[in-house]
Amino acid sequence: MHPPYIFQIRERPRRLEPDTTAYLLEVKSSLLESGDDEDDTKAILLWNVLEELAPRIASAASDRHACEIIEVLLEKMSPRQLCFFVHKMEGYYSHLWTNRYSSHVLQRILSKVGDIVQAEVEESLVVSEEDEERSKDVPTMATLIVAMCQEVKNEWITLVNDISASHVLRSVLCALGGRTPVAEKRGKKGKHGAIRYENMPKKTDDEKALNESKFATPPAFADTLVEIIEVMMDASDDRLANFMFDHHAGPFFSMAVRVCPQELRADCIKRLLNWDDEEVSKKRFYDYAGDTVASHFLEALSQCATPSMWTSVYERCLKGRLLEFSEHAISNYVVQNFIQYVPTKEQAEIILDEMKDSLWSLLSMHRPGVVWRLAECCVRFEINYKNFFTTLAAAVTKQESKKPAAVQKDIVPALIALELSNSQNAKISLNITGARIIETLLKFPSSIIEPLITSVLNMNSLQLTALAKDSIGSRCIIEPIWNSENEQAKISLFNKFKGNFGTLALDRNGAFSVIKCFNNMNLDYKTTITEELAEVDGKLSGNHFSSMVLTHCNVHEFKTNHEKWVSTYERKRKVKELFSDLVDDKKNKPKKKSKKKAA
Repeated sequence: MHPPYIFQIRERPRRLEPDTTAYLLEVKSSLLESGDDEDDTKAILLWNVLEELAPRIASAASDRHACEIIEVLLEKMSPRQLCFFVHKMEGYYSHLWTNRYSSHVLQRILSKVGDIVQAEVEESLVVSEEDEERSKDVPTMATLIVAMCQEVKNEWITLVNDISASHVLRSVLCALGGRTPVAEKRGKKGKHGAIRYENMPKKTDDEKALNESKFATPPAFADTLVEIIEVMMDASDDRLANFMFDHHAGPFFSMAVRVCPQELRADCIKRLLNWDDEEVSKKRFYDYAGDTVASHFLEALSQCATPSMWTSVYERCLKGRLLEFSEHAISNYVVQNFIQYVPTKEQAEIILDEMKDSLWSLLSMHRPGVVWRLAECCVRFEINYKNFFTTLAAAVTKQESKKPAAVQKDIVPALIALELSNSQNAKISLNITGARIIETLLKFPSSIIEPLITSVLNMNSLQLTALAKDSIGSRCIIEPIWNSENEQAKISLFNKFKGNFGTLALDRNGAFSVIKCFNNMNLDYKTTITEELAEVDGKLSGNHFSSMVLTHCNVHEFKTNHEKWVSTYERKRKVKELFSDLVDDKKNKPKKKSKKKAA
């Protein structure tokens, strides 16, 4: 057990003088106006500012007006300058964590810690002579971060649900765990913009990859991280339960599950679910799943737990109740995460078997997200293609049969609920999750999804053109057809777009659909596309995206030297066919069995 916490009086810095704020504003303007070629001058200027501000750094970070200027200066500082800045804040961390302004400054500093500490661990940190001379008595960033955590050690349990300190504590967890900090959403009325973290992963990256360590860290970081989490886990059951539903403390535990060492993760999950008591753990899972805050802990659990832990939680708390949890507006996202991160093919088959007769209920309850994750599960493990598609098509037909015959829709229009706007410039309305379902279904074997392709191609040219101009519609419905091997479907889609290629080329999304079509069709169809573009090339040349289409299709060469244009693409076709034959030969050539030499 950890020692009881002792309340400490927080040391507060003095109020910042107005002259200092004016001075910082002048420095900010000077830095922003200077060019990139003046790096040495900037470095000297920043060192002068730091040394001038050294006794009042904590005051500046806490000041309502100066904190925003400080955040701008932090972006210009070198690693050793950041270390100097952090070093001069020591003694005031209890105040700085809980202050609404300085907490943002700390978060911005912590967003840069990963790269700096990794360079220190690998001894690859580049330090200029100026930096080395002026920061010779300043510890490393790793030492400073550990010292900061130790300074507020007796307050961890109270800082976790503080409106400002809770954000800092989560950033500290990321830094100690060597993870990329997560940029937190801010409301439209927020006075501070969202922090732009360095080396942010792309949204398309797999969540599993985001949960892996990104930066190298020293052993002291791991020890401090474990100590913080153990302190939280030593709290009483009632206090932990209250923390899980708290809007400030709850996200800490979701983050802790993601960043803590694997050997500690299972213990944290069991402690937070009270795993030793089966009935209590079931009740807690149920309560957490329906809460806007605590449900994120269960989502983190599904993403980070080992296969054995995932299976244990699923079989105790979710098995046989997936549809029940899917009915709720919040807990259905927990179901989606468990389906998305199902660890084995056997478990996937169990889930699909449980939900096979529930697709109509899910669509009726407006839970297409669960249907999407089930379709993804089929693709991921290459199972149940035919049964799932047949059941889903029947569910959509059953749902549409309740409507008057005049307004009944086929499977694709029904899932995406496409609505065209009367205004020419207004965006179309469609169900994004429904479009994701179709995108996933288009990855099924082509022999199974022929009715789906037919449903897409039965839409009129106005609807398909509108989809091609929409970022979701083009990515989920139109482009998969261009990228498929179904030549007849490509020709049918081409005929729907015929006469509209000039209009599509003017749109930022439609332009890429024109390029995809041009790349995947043979010469006769390429000629038709280029003829349409050549007729309106004067209008197209004034738009960035349409200019890109004109260049890609060589419209200028088509108009000035048609024979050369034709010969260019004929040559490309022959080269493509030659290489495709070589690839096919290699695939069909039997592999020679290597004879093992006798010993």
